[in-house]
Amino acid sequence: MSIKKTNSGNNITEFGDLISIAKPVDPLFGFKLIDGAELNVSGNSAGYTVAATYEMTPSGGTYNGDANFLVTVSGGAVTKITVVGGSEVESSSLVGETVVFDEATLQASFGGGTGSATGTVAAADETEVTEVALGGNPNNGMGLYVGQSGSVTVKLAGMSDFVTFANVPDGEFMPLRAIAVRQESGHATDVIAFI
Repeated sequence: MSIKKTNSGNNITEFGDLISIAKPVDPLFGFKLIDGAELNVSGNSAGYTVAATYEMTPSGGTYNGDANFLVTVSGGAVTKITVVGGSEVESSSLVGETVVFDEATLQASFGGGTGSATGTVAAADETEVTEVALGGNPNNGMGLYVGQSGSVTVKLAGMSDFVTFANVPDGEFMPLRAIAVRQESGHATDVIAFI
């Protein structure tokens, strides 16, 4: 059997006699929207004729992530903007970001009416991801490569608690059986998990 690995496009390429799958860990930490979070609603929407809830794509705003939203009209105005399914991780907090549903977008779903609605992300609408379960076989775990020095906090196969390896140097391969990694102060960066 030949060695195979995944590259950044998730294509498998051969390079030897074992199977190796690599996954950068750092991009998995950050902030994401919570499924079911209700954003703060503002705007001047009025007179929409269909009282309903529809999944809609924003027509604007500062949020550029991949979340989907349910928009609810009641009494002619937008009363709720709800996150559907959560979102992928973003590197920085999403608090204060907005999604906008303009008049044309609202009219297409809710009939005649005027004005727009804006949903604004509050702290309660997001969660910070500081712990990541690693793929691969959970009974075997994954090894780690540390690109930039720092501490590495991991849960190893068969363990229930995390352990911290302090001052791991640049370019260090850690032949562990890690099943999860936690981001903490002073953590190493450019970490890659591999099997």
